[in-house]
Amino acid sequence: MRTAATEDEWDRVFACLPSRMSEELPPAKIPQIASYLAERINAGWQPGRIRAILDRRALPDKVGNMTGLVIARLRDDVPVDGAPPSRDELRKRRLAKRDAELSQFNN
Repeated sequence: MRTAATEDEWDRVFACLPSRMSEELPPAKIPQIASYLAERINAGWQPGRIRAILDRRALPDKVGNMTGLVIARLRDDVPVDGAPPSRDELRKRRLAKRDAELSQFNN
């Protein structure tokens, strides 16, 4: 198993996690956490939204296993299949709804 993180993986972790989480992760775990984050980003999550959601819940004063805590919070609070729609997607939905309503008036 590869343990040296790439620059992109470090960037992804720092972009998506609150600073205390990212700073306390063991360097060897960065590739693992970055892969969990990439999975969510590919599913439609925005890095800033992931960070904001994770930042809402306070961390315990002492965390014995930050990797486990991050994985659990990602699983519980940022589910892969629970990505909110993007602004473009919301705009498309609104336009489709408006077009459907207008077509009813034209019939």
